[in-house]
Amino acid sequence: MKKWILVEFWKRYIDDGIGLWAGQEEEFHNFINDLNKESLKYGIHFPIKEVQFGKSVNFLDLTIYLDNENKIQHKLYIKPTDARTYLNPGSFHAPHVFASIPFSQMIRVIKRNTKEDTCKEDVELLKNDLIKSGYKDKNIDKMKNKAFERIKSPKAKTMSVNNTIVFTVDFFEELSIFKELVSNIEKDIKAVFGNISILVATRKCSSIGNLAVKNKAVCLPDRSTLGNQKCGDKRCKICALMITTNSVIVNNKEVLIPSNLNCKTKKCIYLCICNKCTENNAYFGQTIQKQHNRMSGHRDKFNMGKYKKSALSMHAYDTHGGELALNDFSIAVLKTVQPRRLNREEFTFIDKFDTLTKGLNRYQVN
Repeated sequence: MKKWILVEFWKRYIDDGIGLWAGQEEEFHNFINDLNKESLKYGIHFPIKEVQFGKSVNFLDLTIYLDNENKIQHKLYIKPTDARTYLNPGSFHAPHVFASIPFSQMIRVIKRNTKEDTCKEDVELLKNDLIKSGYKDKNIDKMKNKAFERIKSPKAKTMSVNNTIVFTVDFFEELSIFKELVSNIEKDIKAVFGNISILVATRKCSSIGNLAVKNKAVCLPDRSTLGNQKCGDKRCKICALMITTNSVIVNNKEVLIPSNLNCKTKKCIYLCICNKCTENNAYFGQTIQKQHNRMSGHRDKFNMGKYKKSALSMHAYDTHGGELALNDFSIAVLKTVQPRRLNREEFTFIDKFDTLTKGLNRYQVN
């Protein structure tokens, strides 16, 4: 594409991208339309309504903008859905937790601002949010000053893991006194061992939640005796839909179904087959979630208001008049894939089994 010469710079993080465009806005939208035509055969689409264009754009947790001198600057971006609430100091946690939260959040805000005025605004906004969450004004100011000192300190920039000794201890009531003692003899430690830093880290204790999660596996059946992709959890709504054979036929080609994967597998490629159709009935998809969570997302779309947001529900309304539900489909997990390769692997299956023309991947989800 000739219009690539107008892209002066671009970077991406997973599925978010940002770049510099040297042309006009109309040219940019035409570029996106042309790009979609090229990427459609790979199953990739860039919605125009989700594309930002201008002198200020939001990327991850940053607002990146051009100032009055057309220099690139950035400041903290707060999503509208962010509740801006923090762990209440009255909760039952170790005291050091309530000191680390304001400090780490202050560091984050400072690092995400290139200009002093926007930095002060974001710091004050964070301070108000912390006060609303129950933190004391004087403690916040103390952590704010400490955060600014840490950012400006050359020691913070030059210190490496190699010259830090970490002592891991269980929490005890005199922990703060012990840390103060270590701090007071820091000069003596350096005189003996050289330019090192001592860090005291509190070991995380087992909670009721940890024990419950560990014991949950004991209550589940041994999957080696199942011989299929059912997880065996009696509460799982997807187990009944999982294909129990070692393979299925899609468009006259065999699809192998590994028994070592199940409906709790994540970062995977999956297959859905409409049980009411005898041909052109297969759909290949991808998910970074656990498989049963992804299928719950499909299940939610089987209604008039949302059916265009899932290829499975679109097939149900287009071919069967909306009479189908997710329970009318059979499901299999085919392969686990690293997140960065999910798009490529999904397209490989779609292309190999021709489901873009002879299957449910032909539906363009809104």
